[in-house]
Amino acid sequence: MRLMRWRSSFCHNCPSTFSRGQIKFLVSYLVIYMFAILYCRWHFYRDPGSFFFDPEEGYRPLYSLKRVEQARSFIRLASNGSIPAPVPHLGDSDDGHDDAEAADVEKTMCIGMATVKRPFRQYVDVSLGSLLADLTPDERANVSVNLLFAHTDPKIHPFFKAPWVPVVVDNVLTYENVGYKLPSVRRLERERRTEEKRLFDYRFLLKSCYELTDAQWIAILDDDVLAQEGWYGRTMQALGKIQSQKKNGNSGRDWLYLRLFYTENFMGWNKEDWRGYLFWSLVAVSVPALGGLFLRRKIPSLQNTLSNPLLAAVSLVCVPAAIILYFLAGRISVQPMRYGVHPTDQFTCCPQGLVFPREIVPRLIHGLGQTVPQTRAVDSAIEEWADGEGLERWALVPSAVQHIGRETYRKETGDPREKFELGGANGLWNFRFELHERGTRG
Repeated sequence: MRLMRWRSSFCHNCPSTFSRGQIKFLVSYLVIYMFAILYCRWHFYRDPGSFFFDPEEGYRPLYSLKRVEQARSFIRLASNGSIPAPVPHLGDSDDGHDDAEAADVEKTMCIGMATVKRPFRQYVDVSLGSLLADLTPDERANVSVNLLFAHTDPKIHPFFKAPWVPVVVDNVLTYENVGYKLPSVRRLERERRTEEKRLFDYRFLLKSCYELTDAQWIAILDDDVLAQEGWYGRTMQALGKIQSQKKNGNSGRDWLYLRLFYTENFMGWNKEDWRGYLFWSLVAVSVPALGGLFLRRKIPSLQNTLSNPLLAAVSLVCVPAAIILYFLAGRISVQPMRYGVHPTDQFTCCPQGLVFPREIVPRLIHGLGQTVPQTRAVDSAIEEWADGEGLERWALVPSAVQHIGRETYRKETGDPREKFELGGANGLWNFRFELHERGTRG
């Protein structure tokens, strides 16, 4: 009885049905909602975390195909002798046993890359071509490229004697020409301990860049990546920004790497954050209801406009529908990362392209060799060690390199990616990379 008296005094003249104006409002909302769905279908098809994701269009290599041709043109010029070769080349002597005294000096960045013979297509030529094709003479002089033919018998690699290799690579590395004992590596090959060997090669490349150059930055990239035009300038700018933040005292922690590649497949709505999603959803539902009740009580003339049926429809139907569409649209569509550098200590994947500051490399080499299981995947080992050391990690947004290899990954029958020359490597694909020429700065 008391509740009835309270309701009566609180909303004495509230109608129990919708008025014509309220019906028009709800119909207008429905029309706008339908247009919002169409907008999501037209614009969010490249978000793998979106309900509106279209695999065929999402994996379409809008920029990569053109960039591959530019890289191949550069390699053809190198093969024809139209590009001067850098010096020195470790392992170019007649006996194949140059020592490390020919270290490159005054370098800004050392790029380490291990390449293996793939079952079908090789990508290392495209990878190196895309990295070097657009560098200015000064930028090229500041970069040292160390290429490891990661076989105990490097001659089995189809590009080991390719004419372009000594033209584009500063140091051609094999296990033998740097004095590594081959029996242990042969055992890894023979027993097909792939992850352990990849970890071994990763440490090998870190050590080669650290010992053969004085480069401030050491980048380790896979041999199936594609660098976008201007990648070097963007990377150096990002590294400078991180260093500036450190000098200004914005963060007291050491940092491990700048990530040049990431995939949006792991950047959707994280189940670990469900409490936050639920809280803000409840806030969104409550605000119009409580706000309407407050205004109706303060302004009696709004009693008919803000009736109970309307507030119920807005709070229990309209707002939840908008929340559902928000989540269906996908996180990177509605909450895209801004252009620049971002901390990425969680929910990142894959070691296709990482740039390390020189001072952290000795610790990382030791950590990968001593503090993590040797059977772990490289990226898992790095992330586990970084978590244990409390190191920050950063990512360059959008990605500066794309992952284009796929032969080493399982193919799926009927996968739309198979329609394109570049197949997205079974999901390890940066969708925003393909919009490079559209000038999207997110």
